[in-house]
Amino acid sequence: MAYSTHCKSIIREKFFKPLFEFFETAKHRRNCPVLDDSLWLEAGVRRCLGIFQSGRDFLQQLADQHDTRVLISTFFESLKSNRRLLLVDEILGQVRSRMRREMPDPFACHPCLDDFDIHAGDGNFIAAASHDKAKPRASNPTRSDQPGIPDSSPARVATIKYATGHLYTLDLRSHGMNHL
Repeated sequence: MAYSTHCKSIIREKFFKPLFEFFETAKHRRNCPVLDDSLWLEAGVRRCLGIFQSGRDFLQQLADQHDTRVLISTFFESLKSNRRLLLVDEILGQVRSRMRREMPDPFACHPCLDDFDIHAGDGNFIAAASHDKAKPRASNPTRSDQPGIPDSSPARVATIKYATGHLYTLDLRSHGMNHL
């Protein structure tokens, strides 16, 4: 297999097997010597499943536990890649399709539900990181404690750092998860 060689174990092989099977034939994968696509995909899964104080904490633990060095700037810039988003979408579509075919449907014994997709949803908001850029607030009330400063002055423009929100659905028939 062409995936990264860090953290070799039987559990890892089994857990990531579907991901790397589909990775081998993915049309959006590329050879990226700075941050290999297979390592990037595996790191993304590990980031979601682990408990970390921040993205930087995650990268430090990844480096410590798996002898993998990824620059912080490289990792966070890679998260903005449209090609890698297409790679994730491509592989997730194939994984979900396989799960739909192979996983036992717990609702199969209820024929009245045959025509329905059944999903559960959840979401969360993560506090903004200290290095996130502040954005102007939607409303900017006038402050009486700053007399003599015009309302349009940069000194009066209030800013805020917004939390990052994520919504997920779980296909209850196949147990496939989807990020909205």
